[in-house]
Amino acid sequence: MKRLLFLLPLLLAACSKAPSNIKYTASGTGFGFSVDFVDGNGNHQTYTGASPWENDFTANSGASLSVTGGSGASGTSTVHIYINGVDKASDTETGLNATARTTVP
Repeated sequence: MKRLLFLLPLLLAACSKAPSNIKYTASGTGFGFSVDFVDGNGNHQTYTGASPWENDFTANSGASLSVTGGSGASGTSTVHIYINGVDKASDTETGLNATARTTVP
């Protein structure tokens, strides 16, 4: 019984998930390209500049992910969220902001 109690924390630690690799991408046509996103620490950030744009980081299980891209009233924007290389959420909009949201499994 003592051995089992000793091994239990080790087994639980081995079962915990490693952080996931996250990649946001955004692209747009038109003027005034900007991206709003939640970073790896859960903070909201803004990028304004040239298209295309991408951001890589790691996040733990349960983290909320969000990326929004906009290209002005007549532009088309596309955003993607990749988790461990798999496209988990995406959106394309014309004249509106494109938004993708998901949670790290």
